[in-house]
Amino acid sequence: NFESLLEDKLNTSLKDKTHTGFEILNFAVGGYHIFQNVKVCEEKVQPFKPDALLFFAHSDEYYRASRKLAELVVRENDLQYPFLKEVARISGINSSMSSLEIERKLKPYMPAMIKWAYFKISSSCTQKGIKPVWIFLPAIDDPMNPEELKNITEMAEKAGFLILTLPHVYKNHTLDSIKLSSWDNHPNANGHRLIADELYERLMQKGKELNF
Repeated sequence: NFESLLEDKLNTSLKDKTHTGFEILNFAVGGYHIFQNVKVCEEKVQPFKPDALLFFAHSDEYYRASRKLAELVVRENDLQYPFLKEVARISGINSSMSSLEIERKLKPYMPAMIKWAYFKISSSCTQKGIKPVWIFLPAIDDPMNPEELKNITEMAEKAGFLILTLPHVYKNHTLDSIKLSSWDNHPNANGHRLIADELYERLMQKGKELNF
């Protein structure tokens, strides 16, 4: 996977008296999105006291976030954060509605909710001396709306993230050569290698900000 490949590249190229070793810990959970990741950052990531947090955004972030929040509401999960509860109240959503209806009602609020989550993650990291890094990694076979990408990138930057984007990570490669199968758009070994190589180059470009 790309995080293991990236870790190897960092340790090969940068290990010296100043940098005795790099370790990348993956806290991703299948099915989680940004609202769960606010909690993961606060409760799971920060106790490890990392030097940096690499937060990945993908294509169609507004839709993915609204779909996940709709699932939480339908299941009657406690949204926990006052901001999320207030949005649920003013949008008029409740567990008796279908997921599609909830997503429709949440749509106008998604930019504000993503902005809230970015500030929540970034500020909690900064307070602990952790460098927050926002990385746009396009989903395979799922193009990103340019206007949405522009908006969420600006949100992340204003929230205090160091910005990295990998918009052309799969250039010059056919989709079939980088995804697991015709029905699974996750990257295969070749796709992970491309991600690792491109991410390494982007991180090196930001070496000063990351104390490399």
